[in-house]
Amino acid sequence: MDRGYAATRLGDIADYADLQAGSLYYYFDSKEELVEEVLRYGVQFTHAHVRTAVEQLPEDATAGDRLRAAVDAHLESMLELGDLAPAHVRTFNQIPPEMQDRLRTARRAFGKFWAELVEGAIDAGEVRSDLDPYIIRLFIVNSIERVAEWHLRQKRSAEELAQIMRTMIFEGAGIGAGWSR
Repeated sequence: MDRGYAATRLGDIADYADLQAGSLYYYFDSKEELVEEVLRYGVQFTHAHVRTAVEQLPEDATAGDRLRAAVDAHLESMLELGDLAPAHVRTFNQIPPEMQDRLRTARRAFGKFWAELVEGAIDAGEVRSDLDPYIIRLFIVNSIERVAEWHLRQKRSAEELAQIMRTMIFEGAGIGAGWSR
């Protein structure tokens, strides 16, 4: 879908997946149905992966620990999704408004979960309180969602990328990073 949503045919998607277009029509009635399901799956998969990682932390985990676990899990899910990961970022604004509306529930639930993590870390004094929590959340999530593309281009290991992301996020927004008021 490098040519954009409107210019991509179901046959193009089948070719990319090394399938016959008829195989896709067996499961999906249209390109729209396929794209919507792919986008929904990516959000739900990632949200479940991140939520599970956070919920598996011990009870005494700090708000910062929860945020770090979410960053790592989100990164892991992006790398596991591979080519599928950037599809949502690239395609959402191109799909029809009614499809966007149907996908918003899953997107909003994931956004709310991230907002709670960021606000919890701010309230605990583990993330700077002078920055807008919404901007912090967007910075974290949007940066991580681009990682699959970086990974493919730079051939870095998942561990290397996770360390780079944690350093950028936590030393850039963390209290202990040499930041002064």
